[in-house]
Amino acid sequence: MDNVVIIKFKGSRREFYQNYLDLPFGIGDYAVVETANGENMGLITQTKLTVDSESIKKERKILRKANSNDILIFSEVVYVRYPTQEWAALKLADFDAKFSDMSVS
Repeated sequence: MDNVVIIKFKGSRREFYQNYLDLPFGIGDYAVVETANGENMGLITQTKLTVDSESIKKERKILRKANSNDILIFSEVVYVRYPTQEWAALKLADFDAKFSDMSVS
């Protein structure tokens, strides 16, 4: 498959998407894609790849290049969720107890 891009989503998830619409993407652009739960936005990390069809699990569609409104909405969602997730990760990193040290009552 030609004209495949790699899109990085929040967290560390990266997925292959075929650029069926031949949109002019560059590294660092944002794209809005179709997912099972609706729409999501991710960062283009690689462009113009040629991969075998086995690398792409299912046909995923790039809906459009993200506009300023999409980026604004995405940044608000990440700002609300990310600090909480970061706080939880820091608390778990400081948690030294092992499951074998705990007893169940």
